[in-house]
Amino acid sequence: MKLYYYFVLFLIPLCGFSQLQINEIFANNGDCCLDEFVEEEDFLEIVNLGLTPINLAGYYVGDQDGGSIIPQGYPETTTISSGEVLLFWFDNDPEQGPLHIDAKLNSDGETILIINEEGDTIVNTSYGPQEEDVSYASMPDGSLYPNNWELTL
Repeated sequence: MKLYYYFVLFLIPLCGFSQLQINEIFANNGDCCLDEFVEEEDFLEIVNLGLTPINLAGYYVGDQDGGSIIPQGYPETTTISSGEVLLFWFDNDPEQGPLHIDAKLNSDGETILIINEEGDTIVNTSYGPQEEDVSYASMPDGSLYPNNWELTL
């Protein structure tokens, strides 16, 4: 009977935890942040809360209107180490590299999705309206959405 309680209280909650979480949403970039092509683009930052690195090649990253499957062949760019963050540019310019998503974030709010290669939804997060040049971020890094999230400049 003790084994049953151990399973219910300890192992089942771990099964529902994704080691990838959204860490920051910047859906209305006026003239704040530049990508490597010196363009002001919306972005999404994710954090790896797990103990092992994850290569996101083959994962779908997007919203309810579109997105991209992260291409294979760029492990140095698409792998997120334990405790680290990775930035995705939502700029409708996937030809600019594996971290550029074929979608734009909606400043009125929407749902962000990350789906792994097996088709499991890893992230399904809805956010509300965003102000220009103000991001919505986890404080501290890795806080589960929406607890301990703040508007930041």
